[in-house]
Amino acid sequence: MKVRKGHAVPYSPEQRTIKLICHLRNEGWSLRKIADHLNKHGIQTKAGASNWKAETVRRILIPTRLHDMAIPSHHDSRNLT
Repeated sequence: MKVRKGHAVPYSPEQRTIKLICHLRNEGWSLRKIADHLNKHGIQTKAGASNWKAETVRRILIPTRLHDMAIPSHHDSRNLT
């Protein structure tokens, strides 16, 4: 995510990487194999490094799963109190 005018907005390269990681994991790839794939193809981490580790991949996947489960798509999270 990037911040523009005080609001978080999706950042395309980051979103593409997250989608790729989720896709590969859903295909049954191990965390280590995903990290190796990202390194082999020169895909940088959010910090700009090209040294992916299985733990980094795992940290990306956990919030993605929790977010998907936390709020059903038909709810507007801004109205939750």
